[in-house]
Amino acid sequence: MGELVAYEAWHWNVVWVLLAMAIMGSAAAVLGCFSVWMRLGLSADVAAHGTLPGLLLVVALLGGAAPSPLWVLLGGMVGASLTLWFLHWMRRSNSGDAAMAVALSLSFGAGLGTLSWMQQLPGTMLPGLGQLFFGFAAGMPLSEALWLIGVSVVVLVWTVLLAPRLASVIHNSQAAQLLGEGAWLRLVFFALLLALIAMGVRAAGVVMVVGLVLFPAATARCWHWHWRAQLRWAALIGAIVPAVAVLLSAAVPAVPTGASAVCLHALLLTLSLTYCWGTARSAHGTDARRRNDNVERLA
Repeated sequence: MGELVAYEAWHWNVVWVLLAMAIMGSAAAVLGCFSVWMRLGLSADVAAHGTLPGLLLVVALLGGAAPSPLWVLLGGMVGASLTLWFLHWMRRSNSGDAAMAVALSLSFGAGLGTLSWMQQLPGTMLPGLGQLFFGFAAGMPLSEALWLIGVSVVVLVWTVLLAPRLASVIHNSQAAQLLGEGAWLRLVFFALLLALIAMGVRAAGVVMVVGLVLFPAATARCWHWHWRAQLRWAALIGAIVPAVAVLLSAAVPAVPTGASAVCLHALLLTLSLTYCWGTARSAHGTDARRRNDNVERLA
C-alpha cells in the first residue's frame, strides 16, 4: 500500500513537472524568436551563465540553506543583470566578440569556483554539478513546478501582448527610436528573458537552459517565413521537446533533462535544415527547368 501511494505521488509530480516544462519551453521559444531577430542570442547565453553566481550568492546569504523558488528567481535575475551590465560596459572599449568571451568566461569561472568551494562547506544545501549544469526536472518538487508554471505563464502572456510592438521595433528601429518605444521595450524584453532563465535553471541547467530559448526559434525559421507563423511553430516545438525530455529523464534517472532536451532540439533542427535544403534545391531546379522551357519556346 505504501509503495502504491509513493508511486501515485511520483506519477502526479511528473505530470506537474511535465506541464511546467512544456509551458516554460513554449515561453522560452517565443522569447527566443525575438532574441534571434534582434541578434541577442549570445546575450541570452551570457545571461544564463550569469545566473550561477547569483544563485550562489543567495545560498551564501541564507547560510547554506536551500533557497526557495522566490529567492532562486531574485538571485538568478540579479546575477544575470550584473553579467549583462558588465558585458555592456566591456563593449564600450572592446569588440563585441571579445566582450562576449570575457563575460562568459568570467561568469562561468566565478560560478564554478564558488560552487566548488561552497560544496566543501558543512551544512550547504547544493545540488551536484550535473544537476546544476544540465538540469534534472523530473526530481523537481511540486512547489518549484508551480512557481515555474506561474512565471512561465506571466512571461508568455506579456510576450504575446508585446509581440506586435516588438516586431515593429525590429523591422522599423528608426521609427521606434523617434517614438521613444525602443528603449523601454528592450528593457521589458530583457526582464522577461531573465526571469524565465532564472526559473528554468533548476529544471534545464545553467548550461542548457539557453538551448530551450534559441533552438526552437532556429527550427521555426525553416518552416515558415512570416514572423507570426514562426512564433506559433516555435511555441509548439518548444512545448513538445521539453515534455519528451522530462519523460526520458523520469524513465532513466541518469539522463539529465536539459541535455536530453538540447539533443532532441538539435536533432529536430538538423532534420528541418535538411528539409529546407532539399526544398530549396527542388525550387531552384524547378525555376531552372522553367527558364529552359521558356528559352526553348523562344528558340
